Amino acid sequence: MASGVAHDLNNALTPVLVFSDLLKNECDACCENANALEMIQAGAAHAGQVVKQLQYFYRDGSDGAAERANEPVNLLNIVNQAKELCRFRWHDEAVKRGVKFDIRVDVSDGSLVLGNETELVQLVNNLLFNAIDAMPDGGTIIVSTVHKDGLIELTVSDQGVGMSSDERDKCFEPFFSTKNTGTGLGLSVCYGIARRHGGNIRCQENSFGGCDFVVLLPSNLANFEGGRVAGKDFSNCNGKRILVIDDDQIVLTSMSAMLKSLGCSVDLAHDGLSGISLAKEKDYDLVITDLGMPGITGRDVVCDLKQHRPDLRIAVASGWSGHAVATEFQSDSSKPDFFIEKPIVAAALNTLLSELSGDTESAAQASSKVG
Repeated sequence: MASGVAHDLNNALTPVLVFSDLLKNECDACCENANALEMIQAGAAHAGQVVKQLQYFYRDGSDGAAERANEPVNLLNIVNQAKELCRFRWHDEAVKRGVKFDIRVDVSDGSLVLGNETELVQLVNNLLFNAIDAMPDGGTIIVSTVHKDGLIELTVSDQGVGMSSDERDKCFEPFFSTKNTGTGLGLSVCYGIARRHGGNIRCQENSFGGCDFVVLLPSNLANFEGGRVAGKDFSNCNGKRILVIDDDQIVLTSMSAMLKSLGCSVDLAHDGLSGISLAKEKDYDLVITDLGMPGITGRDVVCDLKQHRPDLRIAVASGWSGHAVATEFQSDSSKPDFFIEKPIVAAALNTLLSELSGDTESAAQASSKVG
């Protein structure tokens, strides 16, 4: 059940991410809708990460390392995103209850790490939720960073009711909670994210009687130029001829819009049979096919085309995990060249197309080959 839910949600999130990305690129930074689009994208990306954790659940996390991203991340941006994503809790709902929260951010712009942006946003988001729940009458939450011995300490401090020593020792255990509501998973998720980033997290009592949650993350300043992340370059996509095969019209429309915005020439096929026919009639740089389709499946498409067009590069785009896709092709001599995980974003497509252009160093950082 978890597997099926993850697959369907990944498909549903693809057009949300694609069209919000396209609108954001067309919207001037000063446009009044620019911030709203940023939040839509961040929310959808966060949802995609939650779905990925659902995949870890039914896969027992065994293929998590292969699916983690190591991208340059600015913690100031992470905290600001998380603050906006939970605004409905610390502002909207608080106003209705007649209480006030003040979230103070004291994070330097040079707080830079290598990691997964959406996971780190979720970590901070969960800690902010936890702080808000610990302060039913409102108060001040302080988010700060300190650089120590190659580590960045990100601290979320609250003025809440606090926890006993025994509760602090157990707070990161799954399903442990001091509240009457909730699942008791928020802090255990934070622990898992911190550990996956090569760091750790601890809880300690502060001078206000509340709690400090201190996240320790390795600092990677050497991986940045001038302390800032370089912009994305989509020049590898210009002029590429792409065939997209998918039985979901919304996914087809969004994929077509994204690829065309990157400078690609795009043909679409609504099922495996017509996709195979087009791929044999025309010359494409890349075929992107869904895996689960009625009748002729993505596996059938790959096997047929690799037999008749062995030089053709093929990518499988699926809401299933990369491990599940690889398992699907274990018994076949013909395998796809790439795997793209849904929901699909422009950066992932650019990375894949970089590989087609011979830019293997760039592609190796974010694309996953199957088999």
